[in-house]
Amino acid sequence: SFILQLVLLQSNCSLCQRHGWELAGKILATSKIGFFPSDAVRPCPCVPKPVDYSSQLWFAGPFERYQAEVELLDRDNGTYLVRHRSKECTEYAISIKFNDKVKHIKILTKDGCFYIAESQLFKTVLDLVEYYRRHSLKEGFSSLDTNLQVPFRELSNGSLPKAITRAGMFSPRVVGVAVARYDFCSRDTRELSLLQGDIIKIYTKMSNGWWKGEIDGRMGWFPSTYVEEED
Repeated sequence: SFILQLVLLQSNCSLCQRHGWELAGKILATSKIGFFPSDAVRPCPCVPKPVDYSSQLWFAGPFERYQAEVELLDRDNGTYLVRHRSKECTEYAISIKFNDKVKHIKILTKDGCFYIAESQLFKTVLDLVEYYRRHSLKEGFSSLDTNLQVPFRELSNGSLPKAITRAGMFSPRVVGVAVARYDFCSRDTRELSLLQGDIIKIYTKMSNGWWKGEIDGRMGWFPSTYVEEED
């Protein structure tokens, strides 16, 4: 036995399946069109082919909420990204900086379409993003009166994101000093590796427990539970 994917093109009446009469269809692999007996097949859900958005400046891939907050906190209001909400890469969310805070919006699905407000359905995530670049998100969230403005991967000078470029123009304000209690190994370039005993200048504290700081010219994010702040 073998499996063929085909699309039903025509069924003239509800009696067809009941009596095993022929239906018209097309085999997807070969594009051949013809008739077939309905009792020789069984229906299955149409699963859309996964779309690769990696070339889009707004796409972050698999990202946790805290990673999105780390990425967007130092950016301008209106900066946004779209991320996979799960490791299976089947669910999406939008994260956007609005009024100096990072907000998260789950992208929902219905009948193979994507939406954040059920009044507007889109065939692809790209269509959804393009729409909300021109229209306010308040259509789905009344308190979020902004559109998607700046993709988080958009570069200002050809090599560095805007937030990093600005950081080189002035010294950020130090809000505290801490000593590393444990070693911490960074997992990407946004995080700051710690060795026990390191002295860290603290620049930013987030409510989710991640702080931004500097050690000997190295700057990045680290978990606050790995350090002890000095008075």
